[in-house]
Amino acid sequence: MPSARTTARRAAVRAEDSSPDQVASSILVLLSGIERHDPRAPAALAFRTALARKGRELAKAGGPAAFADMLARIRAADPAQADARETILTTAWAGLLPVPEGT
Repeated sequence: MPSARTTARRAAVRAEDSSPDQVASSILVLLSGIERHDPRAPAALAFRTALARKGRELAKAGGPAAFADMLARIRAADPAQADARETILTTAWAGLLPVPEGT
């Protein structure tokens, strides 16, 4: 069984060098890893760290539109897990997401 670090590295497709489908796929791998572990487990921390890095790459590559597109792709990939995964993503990308106007 591969370690969390190995899996996180494998999911490290750089956003600016990849198609949106490839980036979504790597984010789904990271989300699956997070879902399999206790939130305090070292493996979950490694996956969350990689997910935060993926968010920084998205911000650099495409800004708010890239976040919106990626969130839609992740939600569509597994509607049953969509709300939980959106919570994980918005937490991991909290400082990177655009603040909606009027808040």
